[in-house]
Amino acid sequence: MSAPSRARPDPRSGAQIADEQAAAEISAVLLNLEYALARARKAHRTLLRLPASSPGPAHAAAIADLIPALNQLRRDLMQRCYFHPPTTDEAPSDGAQLCITASEGGRMQA
Repeated sequence: MSAPSRARPDPRSGAQIADEQAAAEISAVLLNLEYALARARKAHRTLLRLPASSPGPAHAAAIADLIPALNQLRRDLMQRCYFHPPTTDEAPSDGAQLCITASEGGRMQA
């Protein structure tokens, strides 16, 4: 029989833990945006190969419009969260809070 293990207390502060959780969430969102971009590009190529009489070309045009928007969203999220986190007195330009900060308790606000 082994002796009971004693967990060491976490040396990180609550703010550090919240920052790490926030960074993990942003990373997950960015990864999903990368997947969405790759999938949209693949779908666009596939839809362009369909006959003109099918809805494929029209759908390809819709996806072609979506790709730059997804790319811009990914770029904005990365810049605002990794390179320029908003301060408490700085309002987001589009009215939506894109970055999670520890001061918000790790909750995303819209």
